[in-house]
Amino acid sequence: MVSTQFSLHAGASRVIIVSSKISSGRHFQKKPTLWAQTLVGSAILMAVVKLHPVQRALTQLEMHNIMDYFKDPKAPYPFQAPTPKSYSPLNLFRAWLMCYFGAIKRIVQLGKRARQDYFALNRFGCFSVKSLPRPEGRDPEGDDSSTPLVIIPGLNTPPVFFQEMHRYFTQRGVPVSVLELPNNGLTDVATASEVLHCEIERLKACCHSKQVNVVGHCLGGIIGHYYLSTRFAGKISMTAAGDDQAMSPIGKLITLSTGFLGSDGVKVLKTAWMRNHPTAVVPRVFDELIEWNLNVVSAMSQVAYHNFITVWDFVVHFQDALLKEAQATENVMAGVTNHLIDDCDVDHLTIALHPKMLQKIENALLSA
Repeated sequence: MVSTQFSLHAGASRVIIVSSKISSGRHFQKKPTLWAQTLVGSAILMAVVKLHPVQRALTQLEMHNIMDYFKDPKAPYPFQAPTPKSYSPLNLFRAWLMCYFGAIKRIVQLGKRARQDYFALNRFGCFSVKSLPRPEGRDPEGDDSSTPLVIIPGLNTPPVFFQEMHRYFTQRGVPVSVLELPNNGLTDVATASEVLHCEIERLKACCHSKQVNVVGHCLGGIIGHYYLSTRFAGKISMTAAGDDQAMSPIGKLITLSTGFLGSDGVKVLKTAWMRNHPTAVVPRVFDELIEWNLNVVSAMSQVAYHNFITVWDFVVHFQDALLKEAQATENVMAGVTNHLIDDCDVDHLTIALHPKMLQKIENALLSA
């Protein structure tokens, strides 16, 4: 039996349509297309992907973000599509080159397994494994003081996509767990928050730790902030400092490419999802991502917030000055340290795969 399958992923910023044979329970056991893992093959495949209609629409949003990064005083905000007359032709051409040639460069310079994961996520191939090992416990009297780490995937992203990050921190002696979201996040933030709570409590018990650290990619960052805002904000502020019962369960929350300023890109993906699933109920998570704003960030002094965002992120119509203004004023974002990643080697998806980003995340986790 042959069926057309649709892959929708907010972080990957594209919808890919492929035909594959249905084999119950074996979808994630196939090997990715081998030629896509090579330097030449991945460059060709990336160039083809950029021609997809949904990808072209998201590329336009990326170009708008880059134009804002060029600090053009006419850059519109919020969420208004610039016209060709809004910017100089030279800057438009520069942004186009950065989007198309930068995308090819980013894929080519990743490691073989990272390239495999990137295209597996887009259903050009399939993940060779379905899940990643989770820590089951450690000696309470041992000298391992590493704080456990929970990784929260983005929208419609299988946990195995984060095997590079899982391996990086596991090799450094950190107990790492990659969260398995219900329906890969295509439910709602509240449901995912309950799953996060259960995993945090499990890790605290089995690793004999009072706190865990959290890294959330895209939607995962929203889930992490929602969890703290709804479960612990009032409790922590009303109890005495130093009380273990009042301590936040999260020591540091690192968000990667999370759209706290809104999400134009998700509107494109929601439209594509509705077109491909005309009779299905639209998941609430799309509207939650589209409407979310800075109010989700809880101003809890016990939690260190770091937000990594790139100029390539289609989930945020980006304006550098707005982040700086929010950082300087006393508002809900005052406790967040924003890290602008303007490196052309890192975009919304490769931010979770690139070795230099893994090092930046490690430095944020180790910072005071």
